[in-house]
Amino acid sequence: MTKDRSGPVVCFGEVMLRFATPAGRVIADAQSLDLTIGGAEANVGVALVAMGHQARFVSKVPANALGDKARAALAGAGVDVAHFVRRDGRMGLYFLEVGGSLRPSAITYDRAGSAFATARPEEFDFAAALDGASLFHISGITAALGPGGVDLARAGIRAARAAGVPVSFDCNFREKLWGAWDSNPREILLELLADATIMFGNHRDMTLLLQKPFSGDGAERRREAVE
Repeated sequence: MTKDRSGPVVCFGEVMLRFATPAGRVIADAQSLDLTIGGAEANVGVALVAMGHQARFVSKVPANALGDKARAALAGAGVDVAHFVRRDGRMGLYFLEVGGSLRPSAITYDRAGSAFATARPEEFDFAAALDGASLFHISGITAALGPGGVDLARAGIRAARAAGVPVSFDCNFREKLWGAWDSNPREILLELLADATIMFGNHRDMTLLLQKPFSGDGAERRREAVE
């Protein structure tokens, strides 16, 4: 039975280093890149703290300066990072080419084989991380990392359900990630959503899940996808 809780929101996912070009530049002609910490679930945790809530983050980073930077950045923002796992491995990276004029922004991932992507469910003490939690937040990005990512997502959601903690699930469909392996994103996302209490999704997520085209243009078309 779900209990009434006022504890932290537990976010689970990969935290990465983001390298961004100066505004209007592409990587090919950039001489420098700005380094920040990124990741969908990490952004949620930081935003929650900024709005006055408690957030706890569960992830795995390499035992080196890059992993330490990621962990320190979240801790500096007020996120509880006591449940980070620190092991040998590499840091997940992504590169953002900031859009300019008529050119949209573009992202290049370099996260295959990262410490988090190769993690095993048993490396995380979900029960301890979920103790006293009010909500467990995860996104479809974790499952999109590969079969191991699917196992991680399943394990986190099952642990939350066992602890009586409601699940917040952001579909966050990323075609580049799902397309990198022999995946069935619709089947996997529907399975994970079956145990969710709250769902976040846009018209592209609805198109995939319901196999019906939806447009994000205009309020009424977005409303159609929501309904």
